Parts: sequence; C-alpha cells; structure tokens
Amino acid sequence: MKDFAFVTFLWTDPKYKDKDIIEFKVEHVEKLGRALRKHCTLDFEYVLITDQDPSLFTEPDRVIPLWDDWREMGGCYVRLKAFDEEVGKSIAPRFMWLDLDIVITGNIDHLVDHEHEFWSWVDVNPPTPYCGSLIGMKAGTRSRVWRNFQGIKSRKLARRYIGTDQAWIGTVLGLGEKTFGREDGIYSYKKHIRGLGHLPENCCMVVFHGNVDPSICKDRWIKDHWV
Repeated sequence: MKDFAFVTFLWTDPKYKDKDIIEFKVEHVEKLGRALRKHCTLDFEYVLITDQDPSLFTEPDRVIPLWDDWREMGGCYVRLKAFDEEVGKSIAPRFMWLDLDIVITGNIDHLVDHEHEFWSWVDVNPPTPYCGSLIGMKAGTRSRVWRNFQGIKSRKLARRYIGTDQAWIGTVLGLGEKTFGREDGIYSYKKHIRGLGHLPENCCMVVFHGNVDPSICKDRWIKDHWV
C-alpha cells in the first residue's frame, strides 16, 4: 500500500436510471488508469473497488471487493462506506475517488499535492456544495458521513441537494470544505464544454456527469485524451 491512491468504483446496478444510454465497462477502468499514469507525476496506487472478476482488469494496482452496504438503495450510496475509518485505511492513508466517466486532459498534481483532509469538485448545480464525481480525503477524517447514515431517513434529510451520496455528504459536512473548480482546470462537459468545440487552455479534467459519457462523445478532442 502506498501513501496515496486514486480510486474508482465499478459495480452492477440494475436500477441505474441511464442504463439504456450508458454502460460502464472494463474499458472505462483501463482508460482512466492510463490517463492517471500519464497526467500525475506523484507516487500513487490505482485502486479499483468492484463486484466484478479482478482478472478482467490490467491497469489497477489493487482490486478491492465491493461491499454490499446500502447497495439496495441504488444510486451511489454504496460509496459512502469509504468514509468508514477502517475501510478508508484499507484503501490508503489518503485517497481520491474519481468517477469512471472523467476524462483527464492535463497534469493533475495540484489536485493531490496539498494538505487538505477533505476535498471535492465543487458541484455545478448549486446549492449542492460537493460533487461525488471527485472526492478526496485523509482516511477516516470525516467518518461521521458513514457513521450517521441511516438509509431512507438520511435520504429524506438530504433532499434539498441533488444526487445520492453527494447530497448526504453535503448535508453532513455543510459548507466550507476545500473545493476545486474551473479555476483549477476541472470542467463539466454538460455545463462548460459541450458545444464549445475545444478545451479551455487550463483544462486538466472533464467530468461527464449525468446522461453523457466519453464513450458516446463525438467531440474531436476526445480521441486524444480518452485512450
């Protein structure tokens, strides 16, 4: 185990609302891993948390079996267990999870090389404060996010915010945690890039949240960065 890990999740969810449009595959895991190795110069491990056969993958340095806690709720609630202190420490002392539909286009050292105990991409749908597409933490430092989660009751408490796990994270942590945004080179495909025809000069990461995915993107730049 290294001091820092990039983490991604791949699991089967028959309730996924966009399953007829997007299918996350081994290809997504492999391409994300190659991009991380290309665009981060720091020492890290690439960790996959999945319910699939580990032998299907070549890029991850380590594969952790996905737990079943709260999977029945659908959405991304299952990821909340990464906030558990013991689970977090089994991943790495510090780690950052990334959605599979993220495309890395430039150096991302600055998103990792800092002393913040928790950080996230700022959500582009205010007032939701944090986006679950990118969440980083010192293992166990915000363990109340997991410890206080009570299923349906917690989902109702978090309904002022958009999303599943990210809505609960925002509800528990409130405002004031470290966030990265466009000034740091992270852009939303739907909000900032689609229709633009090119990438902004400082772009290091494009997030394909919602019912869009790099596998179906026709923009010219995608062929250079999602490989």
